[in-house]
Amino acid sequence: MTAEQVVDPVFLLTDREYDDLIRQWNPGILDEEEEPYIVAYLLSPTVEKRKFCERLQAQLNGMKIVYIIDNAMEVRDWGRHVLNFENVRVDLDVEEWLCYLRKADYVVTDSFHGTCFSIIFHKTFLSIVNRQTDRFQFFENLPGIAERILQKTDVAMTDTMFEEIHYDAVDEKLEQERDRSQKWLDNALAKEGRK
Repeated sequence: MTAEQVVDPVFLLTDREYDDLIRQWNPGILDEEEEPYIVAYLLSPTVEKRKFCERLQAQLNGMKIVYIIDNAMEVRDWGRHVLNFENVRVDLDVEEWLCYLRKADYVVTDSFHGTCFSIIFHKTFLSIVNRQTDRFQFFENLPGIAERILQKTDVAMTDTMFEEIHYDAVDEKLEQERDRSQKWLDNALAKEGRK
């Protein structure tokens, strides 16, 4: 049997569907004004990543960093200690986590799904590859995204890191992948139903 790679399930929904989920959790939250902020969603916090975020913050005129901590206990305490950011959010519901990403002006993440949602929500972002490097290869197929995926944090800040991403081409490619994946899933489920 040949394996078929389909898109990660988070891409099967659109940004509008995620917005609906956020609004069900807290109506009006997406319309509230908030000061600009950088979301740092880092599953493997290190001193190097903290320094990288601080350099990015300096380039963005001191924009506030909101550090979203993964709910895993072992990451929580270590992340607070190592990153030592002032604005920390912990124990978030899924909808609240989505909302922070949705409303962010910039995202820094080392999470595959943090990267996925940055793309879904059309964020300006940088993603630092984590130990699951093979998962990040998916982003190489999306136009204009590969240069947002960093292998390490000791890179020079370039103008490209601050430019808006042209998401029309990205959305077109994702729509093709979504359609292909949905057809494969529908076909697989239909075969399973005939058994």
